[in-house]
Amino acid sequence: MQLYILGLASGTKKKISLSSNDLEKSLLFFLLKEKKIPLASSCNGHKVCKKCVFNEKLLMCNFTVKDFLDREIKISYL
Repeated sequence: MQLYILGLASGTKKKISLSSNDLEKSLLFFLLKEKKIPLASSCNGHKVCKKCVFNEKLLMCNFTVKDFLDREIKISYL
């Protein structure tokens, strides 16, 4: 099980291996806090600031890790 991160600004690609314990975690907090990926968010995941945008229109705080298993996560400002 893996997540794929693509930084559109830098062209950086990252593959993150997952365990079954990761699947129910918030996508935002998993990437930001556990994997130390610099993501924009000022509302602490309360779905207010709308800064954690990825794949052009989705908010990371609305999804869990399992929602994006083996799919690419595109972040425009990375």
